[in-house]
Amino acid sequence: MEQLNTVNDVQAPVVEAQDTVGSGEAEVTSRPQSMQENAAFKRMRQENERLRAENERYVDDQLHRQMEQDLADIRKMDASVVSLEELGEEFFSLVAAGIAAPVAFAALRESRRAVEPPAMGQLENGGVQDKEFYRPEEVDALSPAQLADPAVWQKVRSSMTKW
Repeated sequence: MEQLNTVNDVQAPVVEAQDTVGSGEAEVTSRPQSMQENAAFKRMRQENERLRAENERYVDDQLHRQMEQDLADIRKMDASVVSLEELGEEFFSLVAAGIAAPVAFAALRESRRAVEPPAMGQLENGGVQDKEFYRPEEVDALSPAQLADPAVWQKVRSSMTKW
């Protein structure tokens, strides 16, 4: 006849340890849990679940408070920020790496700033950039007004020595 034992509020067959022949191990015996032991285990499991849920609530509350503080600090820097979520995953990655939220925000803002392209040159001199060396074809292409510029003329003269 199969005996049933209630362990962890679940009915399961009673498992009896068996000694293996020739293994040299000491015999391990198992006995069914008593009703008192089973009730104590149930209370312990319920207490453990209650503490785990309480810990999760505490961690969630702490996280929520920290996010509110971070948002307040960032709003001091930029009042247009409505929520931390709008800053994107990159912001949360920086904060998760241990970087303070205001520092992470400043770094993101700087990295997202548009990079200005270099100046294309002056329009009044025909777009010719100041150069240190002029090839003969470039000198032939210069206008008389450009050659009249003493700085350009000096650079052309020094370039001529290298032709």
